[in-house]
Amino acid sequence: MSTENILEIRGLRKWFPVKSSHLFHGEKKYVKAVDGIDLTVRHGETLGIVGESGCGKSTLGRTILKLIPPTDGTILFDGRDITGLSDKEMRPVRRDMQIMFQDPYASLNPRMTVADIIAEPIDTMKLYQGREARLRRIVELMEVCGINKAFLNRYPHEFSGGQRQRIGIARALSVNPKLIVCDEPVSALDVSIQSQIINLLVELQKQYQLTLLFISHDLGVVEYISDRVAVMYLGKIVEIADKAELFKNPVHPYTKALLSSIPEIGGKKFEDERPALEGDIPSPVNPPSGCTFHTRCPVACDRCARDVPQLHEVSPGHFVSCLRTDENAE
Repeated sequence: MSTENILEIRGLRKWFPVKSSHLFHGEKKYVKAVDGIDLTVRHGETLGIVGESGCGKSTLGRTILKLIPPTDGTILFDGRDITGLSDKEMRPVRRDMQIMFQDPYASLNPRMTVADIIAEPIDTMKLYQGREARLRRIVELMEVCGINKAFLNRYPHEFSGGQRQRIGIARALSVNPKLIVCDEPVSALDVSIQSQIINLLVELQKQYQLTLLFISHDLGVVEYISDRVAVMYLGKIVEIADKAELFKNPVHPYTKALLSSIPEIGGKKFEDERPALEGDIPSPVNPPSGCTFHTRCPVACDRCARDVPQLHEVSPGHFVSCLRTDENAE
């Protein structure tokens, strides 16, 4: 795994305006789905993004790919600032950035055959010469992803969820991307099928030297596939570290609470000092002041409701956003 960064995010924000039901409304409100994120992803690594539903994980992935435009911040991909690029200027960049969607039933066009679905990106990019070359590439991708080439002319409704997700993987691989954003790629699948898809992703990453941004709420899956893990809460990164470090020595109270929700990891049960997470995630329209987690934090103090914590390094490569661990916050 290279130490060079393929992706650098600086101060990234994605705020969605909220329509007011009042004729004469006052201050304009926003859903702060992604609210000032700094993040780096190294070539060849898998960075896991975890957090509760509604924390902004999927919005972060789509904003990075510019499927939705960022409100503010900078996105550097492979050393190039792509933040202000138009749709036309982004087209050649999209060859290097692909996405796997969460729902294999909704992400495939029901009117297209498997062959046309897989070939759609290479058709758009005009990456083949002649029908025979196109067919060879389709068959190659189907075989790599474990899809029987005899199913070339079948339609999505004729496949199971796991098979559909394999088709989605083949489609993402068709243009030889450098980065794939995996947006909850196994959450809609049976547990027995999840491991097959995860193992396939691991094999393909090694074979094609891919970089993966793996978004999930399943900590067990993230622990298995990731090299580093970033924990997200209410639009912000609250902790990021190497996988082994984060699972062994979580620092942020939110991370500890998430890990306590797993009955057992690697044969080791967590102690009572890691309390279960209580309450619901606050509204991203009106997030709490100060540390946004303080309303649910078991160790919050008065300062937590007032001061905004910043990510700081507590050990080599381990960053946390918590006032109780930041000596400079006093």
